[in-house]
Amino acid sequence: MVVGATVLDLYAGSGAMGIEALSRGAAHATFVDQHGAAQRAIEANLVATGLSERATVVASNVERFLSGVGARRWDLALIDPPYEHDHAAWLDLIDRVPVDLAVLESNRPVEPPFGWEVIRSKRYGHTHVVIARREPI
Repeated sequence: MVVGATVLDLYAGSGAMGIEALSRGAAHATFVDQHGAAQRAIEANLVATGLSERATVVASNVERFLSGVGARRWDLALIDPPYEHDHAAWLDLIDRVPVDLAVLESNRPVEPPFGWEVIRSKRYGHTHVVIARREPI
């Protein structure tokens, strides 16, 4: 699932999820975060792990980034917005992400919108993780 994949890490924070994907064989990861401190942390973590050449760090909020990607697609999205993220905004966000496979992380259960199927759902303490696939049209 990850080997050779292009990965989109939204609300990347420290970049831990995308860096994990790169360490497991992803071909490239795009990290999106609007906060300067997060961008610096991602870049430092990429240097420390020797994975900088297979990564792009984008300084943008997620909504603006998604509005500008056009027809570009990724193989996998890692979506871990701030825990206060509005549930209705989750549904819109998931539908706008240009992928067919996504890992969703939240402090509450997340049900993907119509057109997505849950492959796996697991709770780890207060964290809910859902792996979802866009259903073929």
